[in-house]
Amino acid sequence: MPFPQPPILDDFERANEDPVSQGGQWNTSGTNIVGQTRLRVSGGDLDAGATAGTRSSFRIADMGPDVAMSLQVPSIPDNTGNLKLWLAFDVDADPTTPNGYGVRVVGTATSLDWNIMRWDASVEVVLVSSIGYGLDVNDNVGFVRRGDTLEAWHSLEATPTTWVQVLSTTDSTYSGQIGKLVVSLRRTFVEVDNLGGSTLEEFITQIYRRTRG
Repeated sequence: MPFPQPPILDDFERANEDPVSQGGQWNTSGTNIVGQTRLRVSGGDLDAGATAGTRSSFRIADMGPDVAMSLQVPSIPDNTGNLKLWLAFDVDADPTTPNGYGVRVVGTATSLDWNIMRWDASVEVVLVSSIGYGLDVNDNVGFVRRGDTLEAWHSLEATPTTWVQVLSTTDSTYSGQIGKLVVSLRRTFVEVDNLGGSTLEEFITQIYRRTRG
């Protein structure tokens, strides 16, 4: 099946915010995801600010269980950075120990690698990897969950119309659960833009209504 490109939820084209808020669409108070500092909006992109560690933020709205998520990458990870796009469960119960699934693009000393990941009470488990697949400036990264099938996707276009599947696997650990969209970035120089996301059933219904008039 092709990548179900979701609508843009946040293009970050506004005044700087620290932490990212979008008028309350992102969580800005209380305990944050895995206890980390929140991300910020700077210069029209989402980034981790002046820090050497990882910062993360999650959106308030629930999504899923079947979802499509995407983001553009104006500044790619080097050998100390990474980006992660997660659907995390149990965030309301305890944000410090979430469960969920996601895609990670991580820089190493010799390559830029892709992983489909699972979070088990905030412990990261690699389910499948593509070592050295790569990523270019302004490419787009996508993640899809359809039932128990998990997929990582890549578009070479800044405004994506064509997507290539990088990875696919299955996992039923958290079958049928809804969750929050989470973005995690490590290092100051990793930036993302144009965050897309949708529950697939809702997205397909919207497309059907538009085509039917």
